[in-house]
Amino acid sequence: MTSTECAGHPSPDWMGDDNWNPADETFRVRLRAEAMRRLSGLCIESGDLPDVETALASMAGLDPLFLLPALLDLEAHAESATTRDTAHVLLGAYNNHLPRSAGTSESVAGSSLPDEHPLDYDWRFADDTRGELADLLLRPDATPVLLLGCPTLAFDERVANVSRILVDDNPGIPSITDRPQLTHLRRDLIEDPSCTAGYGAKTVVGDPPFYPDAMTAYAYAAAVGLRVDGQAHLVAPSSWARPTAAADTAQFIIEAASYGLELTSHARDRARYRTPKFEHMAYARAGYLGIPETWRTADVLTFTLITPCSVPAPSLESDRAQWHEVVAAGVRWRINPTRAAVSSAVDALGEERQLTTVSRRDPRRVGVNVFTDDNRAYRSSNPSLLTHVLHVTDDPDPLAALARRLGAPLTTQQMRVARATVHRIRASAGA
Repeated sequence: MTSTECAGHPSPDWMGDDNWNPADETFRVRLRAEAMRRLSGLCIESGDLPDVETALASMAGLDPLFLLPALLDLEAHAESATTRDTAHVLLGAYNNHLPRSAGTSESVAGSSLPDEHPLDYDWRFADDTRGELADLLLRPDATPVLLLGCPTLAFDERVANVSRILVDDNPGIPSITDRPQLTHLRRDLIEDPSCTAGYGAKTVVGDPPFYPDAMTAYAYAAAVGLRVDGQAHLVAPSSWARPTAAADTAQFIIEAASYGLELTSHARDRARYRTPKFEHMAYARAGYLGIPETWRTADVLTFTLITPCSVPAPSLESDRAQWHEVVAAGVRWRINPTRAAVSSAVDALGEERQLTTVSRRDPRRVGVNVFTDDNRAYRSSNPSLLTHVLHVTDDPDPLAALARRLGAPLTTQQMRVARATVHRIRASAGA
């Protein structure tokens, strides 16, 4: 996601002139007009200022990094006083902490899943969306089912008796031992989109990361995993998700057709997601404490496989296997030991990059080799040592545990670095 300046109001600090492009500006103008249209509709229907929850709900799907500058502009320049006042109310809501809504906790299906991690692109369906998708899987002619990156749907008790395969390489998904109808295939769909070939599913549900390479991979995996006349329900970004979203979805449909998938319906903004912890944290660092729990929407595209896929799998690059996970101090850490960075830090964590977006396009992510599940990012000069330290951070005597893990007494330098690293990890987890 990117942003540009709006009527004199600055963009997020990571987006300077070098990152501006005409598509962003066109999108900014379109999104401002859409926000104006929705605000005007609210005011016309009620005659009075709408309540905060109604106003927030009306903005669903609009990228906050573009919406907030648009609301600032409307607050100052909209012709209608009611529209200006409503924009003011919305800005107050976005900039102040909102309590989490009832029913959005993981007390529902998927309760055994860990906190979402940004490197998994792990947005989870809101309750109503998961219910609608579960209904699709309960149809008499739906099975067998192939789920591409939909862990909460795979674990939903409503589909407990549905024969289904979940393809998802998220290392935080627990081993499945008590669900006889559910098979979990830990494979990277971007690196190996043909891993679903020959499954012969009647129904596929896929929730790809909203990047062109991932969308391509999921379309191919759906095509080779379906039988002819089977249906694939694939989620794609809403046209308001980012400047390139509409074009990306249009290309997605074209590529799906080349794999034998014919588009039969396009339900716009039909799916909704819960805002994960890492996205809440990113927006909070940008000063937006009140981003709603289910602001993000997406389209659901339904395809029918008309002819068997006969083209080779797309050749796509993925570095997911290079990231290793360690849980320490109650946090899911991902470390890429192949990416050592230059750092003058006295510990193994290194320089922290303050991320106010969740986009992999954020230039501040360049060179980052450590990520946490609350969207903290670091450039570690010694990721291998950091991995060892993370493994012992929760030990009562971490330095002794580290020596046992390394199989040798610690040098003075190792002791100094390890002690400083453990202190920083524990302090950051409690922040």
